[in-house]
This record gives sequence, C-alpha cells and structure tokens, in this order.
Amino acid sequence: MPKVTLYVRDEDQPVWARAHALAAKMEDSLSAIVTEALRRYLDQKEREHAARAAWAGKMQPVELRVDHGAQFTVRFTGTRLATLRQQDGKERTVYLTAAGKLVYYEQLTEDVGAYEVFDSFDALQHALVRSEGPMAVDEFLARVAEALGTEFVLHID
Repeated sequence: MPKVTLYVRDEDQPVWARAHALAAKMEDSLSAIVTEALRRYLDQKEREHAARAAWAGKMQPVELRVDHGAQFTVRFTGTRLATLRQQDGKERTVYLTAAGKLVYYEQLTEDVGAYEVFDSFDALQHALVRSEGPMAVDEFLARVAEALGTEFVLHID
C-alpha cells in the first residue's frame, strides 16, 4: 500500500488531535477515519459538480428590478433554481449565476424587489434561517439544495 505524507497547517492541529483521539477511542486507524471523511467529501463535491454542470446549459440573461433606496436593474447570466410563492402572492427566488454565486431575490411589489448575493448555499441558508426562522424557509431551502446537488441540514443546536 502506498504511503502518503500530509503537511498540516498549525491552525489545523486541533482537528488532527481530535482525529487521533477519536481513532484511539474507537480502536480504529487515523487512516481509516481520514479515508472515510475524504470519501464523503468527494461524494458531496461530485454531486455538486454534476448538478452545476447540468444547470450550465440552462444559463441565460436575467434582469431583476431592485429597490434599495433607489430603483435600479441587476443583470447577470444565470438560471432559476427554485421559487416559493408566499401566501400574499409575492415570490422568493434563488438563481445560480454563471460564476457559481447564488442570487436571492424577494419580490417587494409587483415591479421591484430586493436581492442579495451569496458565495455558497451555507451562507444563503444561514442568512434566511436567521432572518425568517427555520420553519418559514425549510421547504424552500430543501428545494434549492436539491437543485444544487447538496445536502440540506437544518442545525437546531
């Protein structure tokens, strides 16, 4: 079996210390723990890559009218991942941009809305759960996660 040498940054030493302690406690090897973690990481990243590749062919110009004190237009190349129509008829939509960012757009009136750009699904999830509460957005976030090929986990502790 080939030998692999990993160089660990100083700030990552506590993670490796925890892994060593767990390996000893579980009577398992550090290699087995790292391999399992790497397997899970690769599976997740491959799902995400496949989902984004599937969306790549569906990218088109998007224009959103926005009101952030003044009205203006936001333009990007992207695709709609999920839309949630609220009881008052207004819509919330998440777009995936060609650059891989997520644009959250919330309709304010018939003509304009508000938007925010996120670098990751985790950042989008954190912002929406913080502002709306988990029960208000769980179905919507689950649909976005599914479209992205990622897992939606709602942490309650």
